[in-house]
Amino acid sequence: MWQRFKELIPREGRMVLLAAIATMLVGWFKGINLLILLSFALVAVVILNWWLARRQFRQLSGRRCWTEPIFASSPALWTVEVSNDSMRAASGFNIEDSGPSHHLDWFVDRLPAAQTRRLRARSVFPERGLHRLEPLRAVCLYPFGLARRQTDLSSPNECLVLPRLGQLDIRRFRRWLTQLLRNDARLHRFARPSMIHQDDLHGLRPFRPGDNPRWIHWRTSARRNLKMVREFEEASGMNLVVVLDLRADTTLRRDPVLEEAISLTATICREWCRHHEDYLMLAVAGATPIVHGGHTSHDLSLEMLQSLAVVEGQREVSANALREKLADSLIPAAPVLLIAPRPNEPLRAQLAGVFRHPVVSVTPETARDFYERPRDGLNHESRSSTAPATL
Repeated sequence: MWQRFKELIPREGRMVLLAAIATMLVGWFKGINLLILLSFALVAVVILNWWLARRQFRQLSGRRCWTEPIFASSPALWTVEVSNDSMRAASGFNIEDSGPSHHLDWFVDRLPAAQTRRLRARSVFPERGLHRLEPLRAVCLYPFGLARRQTDLSSPNECLVLPRLGQLDIRRFRRWLTQLLRNDARLHRFARPSMIHQDDLHGLRPFRPGDNPRWIHWRTSARRNLKMVREFEEASGMNLVVVLDLRADTTLRRDPVLEEAISLTATICREWCRHHEDYLMLAVAGATPIVHGGHTSHDLSLEMLQSLAVVEGQREVSANALREKLADSLIPAAPVLLIAPRPNEPLRAQLAGVFRHPVVSVTPETARDFYERPRDGLNHESRSSTAPATL
């Protein structure tokens, strides 16, 4: 009861009510009617403030508008729209946007009738997954700040936060994958740049073992006294199957090693869809396997990242459920990349029997040659909001 009273009447209002009570007692015992009348006037001011504050957002409505995907540990941007559907202006209220990892508020001095104000929101969500957000709330103390009224402008909704992304050197990754496949004595052809089509020329770099001597740019090599070769944009010509192993330490709420593996998987899927036009399949091995496949596109990468955002670690992982899931799916002729939190040779052997293609295993620890882990510098909670602005 007292807590509810404190929410409705802020400190200033409580001080006014306390002064009204003291004035009434003095006027009662001293028989001074003017003091009693003054105490009633102070109480009336608080009641008037409570009534006027309620009128300000009687016809207000609000909603959140997501303009782009949200990634964990990265600044998230969205827009809050507040509309006044009444025939009179609304004045002096705050808009609050709250969730499990953020609290933002804006002060709106005046919102004319039949107008919409758009507010820019920015925050950081530290973890992937489905986040339940509180309703947008309007809080008003207009006009004297002695009584507080609040109302929900929208219903609670959910926000899907995608996994953290690292940095992938796509050329080194393709070179690493090609070398492992060659060592496995299984040839999978990559499209090599043609010396005729110079549109693929990307730049020059120092000569490395394995480069074709015909790519050497002799004029630049002579000038720098160092062998320099032409560097080409990697052309498409390779399909890929990515399998994520969900085995994790289930005693932890979120196994950090599994989170690193999920980030690596999400980064590879996103970068592969961005740079290539081949067939990509993502398979999540677990009790309830997930399979996505198709020709690379922005929509396919977003679909894969949305599935990775909600997966949970498991104590044991087997390929049997995945085998049943793939029974009616078209499996491309492609190498299989197993991404595991920790080395898992039994699962690798099972996958080789499922896909009947060479399986290359990698962990976040062994991917350092071509992959840079997400930085933790953005793992902080944004408590301040930008100033309200009409977009």
